[in-house]
Amino acid sequence: MKVLITHYSPLKERRIHIERLLDKLNYHGHFITEFDREYLDEFIGKYIFNSNQWKTEYKLIKKVLIKNISNVEKKESLKFKLYWDLVKLLQKISTPKCFRPRKLTSSEISLTLKHHKALKEIERSKEPGLIMEDDIILKQESKLLIENAFLLCKNEFDYVDLGGGCDLPLFKEDEQLKNNNRFIKLKIPRSRTTAAYMINPRCAKVLSEGLFPLSMPIDWKYQYLFLKNDIKVLWSNPSAFIHGSQGIFKTSIE
Repeated sequence: MKVLITHYSPLKERRIHIERLLDKLNYHGHFITEFDREYLDEFIGKYIFNSNQWKTEYKLIKKVLIKNISNVEKKESLKFKLYWDLVKLLQKISTPKCFRPRKLTSSEISLTLKHHKALKEIERSKEPGLIMEDDIILKQESKLLIENAFLLCKNEFDYVDLGGGCDLPLFKEDEQLKNNNRFIKLKIPRSRTTAAYMINPRCAKVLSEGLFPLSMPIDWKYQYLFLKNDIKVLWSNPSAFIHGSQGIFKTSIE
């Protein structure tokens, strides 16, 4: 099984952290250090912001994005909940500012290119592989869930989110796998973050080809591609890792 780590080279402490994590898992990993944001002149020059493309992709995923946020089970204010309830009602005639078309940052482009390289590696490997970002934290059951996810991707499913993040909710139509209650089968395929996921070669090919032209942040782009291609998605629940950017590592995305 290939293990690919998308890594921003200047963050040396993160590389040390991941190397220790891999030792504990007894895995060999390959760090993807190409496409750091300081060295993207060629790609930035080719990237053309396309508002219409953003709107087309957003149209397919907007119900999921809005439902994700409006169903978040966090200690949010009444004002927050009322706002997103109103957004749900008005989604056909109004787009919240956070979802309106914008240019991608150099960090977002960098992350997408790193994931693209990782996807191509798994596509060529002919078996499921693990892609991780460099800020995840091990949990007690991490290795067991990785091994389970490998088998699930090998036999039936396309993509298993292991990283969690964002505290996104389950929907009422989602259900536990009958033979493994640590994984949730999603009726509507949804992305969480791209912190850590197992993916089979066929799905890796679909996602790698669909990432271009660049349009949205990668987690939203995955959401678009999941729906467009009817990808079979599972979530580990609780997640197999802790997402380090949630108060442990400072985010490297601008």
